[in-house]
Amino acid sequence: MLTNVLNSMPLTGDDTENETVLKLAFELHKNDNATFMQFKDKIALTCVRCIAEEKCADVLTMKFKREVAKFIMNAGMNDTFQALIGQMSANEKAEFEKFVQEANQ
Repeated sequence: MLTNVLNSMPLTGDDTENETVLKLAFELHKNDNATFMQFKDKIALTCVRCIAEEKCADVLTMKFKREVAKFIMNAGMNDTFQALIGQMSANEKAEFEKFVQEANQ
């Protein structure tokens, strides 16, 4: 079941589902790094979506988006995030970078 959920990321139903699945990913990063690494690209895409994509980001709290940004900085997936940033619109990139900068402070 875990594999099915992680393979489905980012989720497309209720956008708060992505918050739940990212909280699961945060725990995987701490407790099951092998599984985390297996799904890191999908986790990274979901992180970016939750911060930068307007539809999803508007539903989530600022507090959670800051948690996601901190996770991005600590998860060791910079190469994956750099590739995703290159695919963003200017507005998405600005929103994403704002939260990442806040996480660095």
